[in-house]
Amino acid sequence: MSPNRNQDDRLTGTSYFHWEYRMRMTLAKKGLQHHILKSSVGKSWDRNSPEWIKDDLKALGLIALSVEAIHQVHIREATPAHAFQMEAGTTLT
Repeated sequence: MSPNRNQDDRLTGTSYFHWEYRMRMTLAKKGLQHHILKSSVGKSWDRNSPEWIKDDLKALGLIALSVEAIHQVHIREATPAHAFQMEAGTTLT
């Protein structure tokens, strides 16, 4: 996470709705959105390829750095980013 990034962009106990949208847009901008979607339309991904693994770690890093430390326990065990599913209505508490 960039040091210039606003602390309000981080996920807190009450900001999931806005955080989830910003995170989807951040991952889409970096071409990593397929790592958190349940299904990727139009393309089959080899989740064992070196490129997938590298990009998956990038996606997971972006997610982890955008969450307050107190909530990181919820994603710590999600080694691949695709194991951390962002779904509307899901809460971290």
